[in-house]
Parts: sequence; C-alpha cells; structure tokens
Amino acid sequence: LRGSGQGPGGTELFMERNFEPASPTDLASTPFMFIAVPTVVGDPTRATITANAARGTRILQVSTTSGLVAEDWVSVYLTDIDAVPDFLAPYSADPAWTDLSTSGILVRERHRIESIGVGTVTLREPLLTDIDATHDWTLRGYRRMEELGFEDIAFIGNWQGPFVHHRSALDDGGWSALDITRAVNSWIRRCTFTNWNYGVFLDTCSAFSILQVTLDGTPGHHSIHARRGTGVLVGLSRDFSSHWHGPSMGYQSASTVYWRYGYNSDSSFDSHGSQPYSTLLDVVSGGLKYGRCGGSIADMPNHLRHFVMWNYNCLLYTSDAADE
Repeated sequence: LRGSGQGPGGTELFMERNFEPASPTDLASTPFMFIAVPTVVGDPTRATITANAARGTRILQVSTTSGLVAEDWVSVYLTDIDAVPDFLAPYSADPAWTDLSTSGILVRERHRIESIGVGTVTLREPLLTDIDATHDWTLRGYRRMEELGFEDIAFIGNWQGPFVHHRSALDDGGWSALDITRAVNSWIRRCTFTNWNYGVFLDTCSAFSILQVTLDGTPGHHSIHARRGTGVLVGLSRDFSSHWHGPSMGYQSASTVYWRYGYNSDSSFDSHGSQPYSTLLDVVSGGLKYGRCGGSIADMPNHLRHFVMWNYNCLLYTSDAADE
C-alpha cells in the first residue's frame, strides 16, 4: 500500500470515528483500521528436535526431514513446564506468574531454512536460545504472508483524549491503526501516525522492518508493539506523542531491535511479559517509568535472557509508583 508521501500534498488516510470493542468487557477487543492476516494460520508440527543445540549455532538434528525444503520458514517451538528451572536459573518462578505455572516455558522462534541434510536442518540465522533435547522441542511450520509493505502514507486518527490507562476500550484502542499478523520480509517505512490510541501492532511477524516512522498527536495506549515474531527492526523513528507504552515487545518475541529510536521522557520502554528474549535497544533515547516497563504479574517475568541496552540515553527514570 503505497502513498505519495505523508507531508503536504501527500497521501492521508483519516479515521474519523472510533470502532467499538467486539466484547464490551474486553478492553483489547477493538479492531484496527487495517488488519492483515493470512487466510490460513497455525504452526503444524513437522519434526521433533532430537539433539541439543547451542545458542549461536545453526544446525538442528530432527526426527524427520519429510516435507521440509530449503527457503521455507519454520518455528523452533517449545511448551514445557519442566524447562522452567533451566530458563530461569539461578532464579525461581513466583507462583503468581501463571504463564509459567500453567504452560511453562514458551518458545516460538522463527527461522528460514538454508539447507536440508540427512536428519538435519541448517538455519539461515543462528539460534537465539539453547536447546536441551530432553525437553519437548519440536520443529513446526510457520504459515505466513510475504512482502507486505506500507509506505509514504499519513495515517490520521481522531483520538482527542485525555488518555487513562485501562479505563475503557476507547482509551486502550478506539482508534487503532495497523494490525499485521504473520508477515515476513515485510515493512512499514516513511509513514506518520497521528492521534491514535494504538499505532502499530505486529503479531508473529519476522524479518520485518519499521523505518523512518513518526508518531505524533494525542497521547494514547501503544506506539509500536511486536510479539511472537523473530527479527523485528524498528529504527530511525520518533514517537512525539508520549504514548503510555513506548517502544514495546513481548509474548515470546526474539531478536527485537529498536535502533536510533526516540521517545519522550514521560513515556517508557515496555517489555510486556510472557517470555520475550534477546532484545536490543541500540542508540535509543527516552524515559523509564516504574509500573510501565512490563505487563501484568501473571505474564512475568517481563523478559528472559539476553536483554541489551546499548548506548541508551535515559531522559528520566521514575522509580516510585506514587509518582504515576
């Protein structure tokens, strides 16, 4: 979807009236202005991973290679309660973390296959976590769209505020712009998002870039949030709106990168829980606020291993919940 630029004389898509939630009691059920999702979704099991593999390596030993081909995408997949001690060591889980107590460790790492061998699969990119084959690791499919792009458009909402977090479905998502699910090798670039409760939501997207994007206007709920995908890059972008959740990721995301990204001191970076890992903030500038850096207690820990803040410029740190 290509416009002719987001400045004067460019392309403007205006959402005048808000959408209503699908369920009045579910604050997160309000639909987005644009929704992109494959007609068939899901990750069918293809093989069992039969041997240990270290983070940073690319070769997996599998029970079968039937149906697997080079250049296809797969999911390195784990749902296992018994894996909790390995992933949290030297720490232990709190009983209030119900994600861990009911489902255990959740890994949904997305990869493209480079080649197929005798009982082996070689990935194009290295693993982002260690694999212990004594746990229930499988290689699954990854149904998806490819080469989906939004560029050179001004997306204009009509949210006027004032915003109150979780007060209503209107606050949390009445004007929501882009909801993109299961897109790979895709992008958003040179776009502006003005007066939205929710700017961009990426679910299960991989090898996805958001570049040269500006968010402005009335403060809302989420600016950009990525979950359950691998290799999302958000860079050369700025949020002037002071959204409640600034640069955000979570829910089994891996290798999410915010690079040369700026947001205001009264907003906050957000790792929204449910076991993301291997996140990088590189040359990011903005605020950190107590009570806004993660999701609910049930979704904790907010982040697993390999969280890196590199050249981070903290404009304001608020350490006391009373300051909210």
